Amino acid sequence: MTEKYVVKVYQIYPAWGMGQLAGAIICNDEDEANKIADEFEPGNVRAEVKKMTDDYENDLWKEWAEDTDILAKNYHYDVWGLNIITADEYREKGLEFVEPDFSDEVYSEEGEFLGWYDGSKDAVVDARGNVIGRYDDDGNFIRENESEREKEGGE
Repeated sequence: MTEKYVVKVYQIYPAWGMGQLAGAIICNDEDEANKIADEFEPGNVRAEVKKMTDDYENDLWKEWAEDTDILAKNYHYDVWGLNIITADEYREKGLEFVEPDFSDEVYSEEGEFLGWYDGSKDAVVDARGNVIGRYDDDGNFIRENESEREKEGGE
């Protein structure tokens, strides 16, 4: 079992009182993680240390996507991207907050946040760039798993 200590860095939106995961610094031990977390000044940034195992990177992306979804559903479009770096990278150049281009957000007819349109893939992608679905020639959105079932002859 892979075990890492992750310094989760949140951008805090003062008017909302909620934070959005915007950075993660991967450390090999708890002492190193606590030292790095202590370097973040209180204010609009909050850092916390979490012990994570196995597929921790996927868990970080999932948390980021959930935070972004909540913000988007509440019409708060100034969100941060997720920057995952190692402790060595942090020591070398610090943690830079990244601003993703979310001008192409895609929602279902029911208002469910699906992802972002990526022109280079001609598809709707999730936070990690994985294809969620595509538009057919008639402009209908077909989820990737739906198109796989259709290829296999299912409904």
